[in-house]
Amino acid sequence: MTYEVYTLKYRPKNFDDLVGQKAVAETLKRAVQQDRVANAYLFCGSRGVGKTSMARILAKALNCPNAVGGEPCNHCEICESIGRGEDLDVVEIDGASNRGIDDIRSIRDSAGYVPTRARRKIYIIDEVHMLTIQAFNALLKVLEEPPGHVLFVFATTDPNSLPDTILSRCQRHEFRRISIEDIVGRLREICDKEGIAAGDEVLKAIAVKAEGGLRDSISILDQVVSFAGNEIDEQDLEGALGLLPRERLQGLVRSLAAGDASAVLERLAEADQAGIDPQELLQQLTETMRGMMLRLADPRGAPGGLQDEALDDVASEMGLDRVMYVLKLFLNTRGDIRRGGHERIQVELACLKAARSTALLGLDDVLARLDSGATVPAAVPVRSSSPPRPAARPAQSPSPPEQAETKPIVETNASEPVVEKESQPAPADPAPRSVSLAPGDEASLRELWASVCRAMKTKSALLASSLAKLQPVEVNEKRLVASLPPGQAFLGRQLREPDAQRAIRDVLEQLVGRPVAFDLRESSAKSPAKSAPKVRPEDDPVVRKFVEHFDGGVLEVENGEGDLP
Repeated sequence: MTYEVYTLKYRPKNFDDLVGQKAVAETLKRAVQQDRVANAYLFCGSRGVGKTSMARILAKALNCPNAVGGEPCNHCEICESIGRGEDLDVVEIDGASNRGIDDIRSIRDSAGYVPTRARRKIYIIDEVHMLTIQAFNALLKVLEEPPGHVLFVFATTDPNSLPDTILSRCQRHEFRRISIEDIVGRLREICDKEGIAAGDEVLKAIAVKAEGGLRDSISILDQVVSFAGNEIDEQDLEGALGLLPRERLQGLVRSLAAGDASAVLERLAEADQAGIDPQELLQQLTETMRGMMLRLADPRGAPGGLQDEALDDVASEMGLDRVMYVLKLFLNTRGDIRRGGHERIQVELACLKAARSTALLGLDDVLARLDSGATVPAAVPVRSSSPPRPAARPAQSPSPPEQAETKPIVETNASEPVVEKESQPAPADPAPRSVSLAPGDEASLRELWASVCRAMKTKSALLASSLAKLQPVEVNEKRLVASLPPGQAFLGRQLREPDAQRAIRDVLEQLVGRPVAFDLRESSAKSPAKSAPKVRPEDDPVVRKFVEHFDGGVLEVENGEGDLP
């Protein structure tokens, strides 16, 4: 007899055979019984949860001439041909490879013809989200008002990619991930029928590996049986799937928890020599950390037996905060591998970061230390099982002359004005009110202007920088006058803005204690180009050569701005 893989041999044939989808199966079964079948159905869910199997069962239940109670007989020619995917009236289409508008037009054209032998013509489109926008548009009309004998069944793992116009025309059913207990129960049924001896721990590990997909779990069981025969244990599962043995995985986790970098790298090297795929190892570490997190968060234990009880002491030592940090670190590493490659290096980096997390403090600990006045310690070096290296010689202290040079720099960085501005805002400082606007010498005028710039810096650093470029020229009890430097027309326009003028007057009033006017004047000094001493054109060697060559003379001289000298 020809060998048949378990996924096909044990594919559900009735509504009651579907595992973990009782609500959807009961809804469709009653719809068939009551003849309340919709024009189009949309089955949504992850891979391997029964979407395509449900579509075939629905097609058999609608077309089977011997159906009883909404269930097909599975013995007539129509049921058998639908089960094999060979029935002319049940058309299965792969949306990933038949996604164009021409493919959908052929469906639309053939939908008008009556079935050859069955009651209904049913189109099952798998991975429907792969169709193009043009294909969806071609499907709209026939989907909204199909002939009475036509039924569409769509299956997708990404319903969010479908247009709203398609979603609104379908009756939607969500297929949930299958629980570990349901998967283990189904695997146990298959093992009993096939005469396979497998412990509950092995079947549970297969269910966890399948991540909620029954088809994947049955396929893994088939693979392990091919590897080890009808008697399988956990070592056979690890060998068939290329997993790191549990003892080695526990040792790696213990090394991570202890912060032993050398032991971590050693165990990673052993896993690499054993041919363990880095991403598979990362997945095992992620699942282990998830089990520890769930066990710490819920004392009743992790659901589905995810937690390895041998690591309970490690989980308690690490604490929930650190376990969550390491788990998030491993999850981020999976994305880093997809984006940047270098699987082994990424896994090594993640494991070393996890080992360094022994130095991390929880937020509550940090707040408690700060409240008590204690300092938060710096990061603790990663512990290593290798002998410590000799300490490096301390650097020689700088010579006294260097100390004498660096000391004033430290004092300048911690100058008094900076402290004053941080500890006391300028408006509340009574000292500036002693500033006098009485006419004085040039030094007093510069000191007054420096006070204005410092006070402005508390309001606007940009405006203070602009004021620092001005030159104070006149002051009295009612007015302060400053001049623009040459060539700073833009700066003048900026300082004459109403907001800038208002800010300057406010600062002056805060310093003096009464309103003071501020005037801005253009500089009377000529620019360096204009004030430069004149030279005779004949003294320029280039001009002299031109004069000599053309036997001419200089009649008129014009400068760069177009003004005559």
